[in-house]
Amino acid sequence: MTIRQLVELNAECGYQAEYIQHYLINQGFQEMLPLKDYVNTDYSGNYDISKKEDIILYNPRKGYEYTKQLIEMAPDLHWVALTGFNRTQLIEMMQRAKLYIDFGNHPGKDRLPRECAMNGCCIITGMRGSARFFEDVPIADSYKFNEKSVGKQEIISRIRYILNHYEDANKEFEFYRDIIKSEKNEFESQVRRIFQI
Repeated sequence: MTIRQLVELNAECGYQAEYIQHYLINQGFQEMLPLKDYVNTDYSGNYDISKKEDIILYNPRKGYEYTKQLIEMAPDLHWVALTGFNRTQLIEMMQRAKLYIDFGNHPGKDRLPRECAMNGCCIITGMRGSARFFEDVPIADSYKFNEKSVGKQEIISRIRYILNHYEDANKEFEFYRDIIKSEKNEFESQVRRIFQI
């Protein structure tokens, strides 16, 4: 069934991110309900600031062409691709790193930025997809960069700032972490509302 057919049927849709809600509105949908997911926080939030290292994490499957240019501009920094790790190793790496960067498409509220934030990483994103919506990625504008209008050197400078002033920068992500912690309760409430439980 096509989107147009669903619109004509006046189908009710659930959306996981504000970005998706805006897309559905632009397609003509009128009946929409939030159904936002959550990440497992059981193994997060227990990071030790004193054990953080000058490590920058990135997802090589998302926005890699742009990230690769940043890596080439700052080869002195310690960049780690999040690939080939089992779950335990992934969490350990997140708990060691100070920063996660993501210049991918952000089709929704992505898992990796949230998990990295919960494990004490600061976050830098581009402005594509859900990343441009504060409701979906609630971090300060100073950590979001439009790759088309901002010079790469400005992003490198922000990365170096985070690495050199991690404790101060990390405090700026507490609001994001509080939102992530509340997502499971919000999801359960949305399910009850949808199914009138």
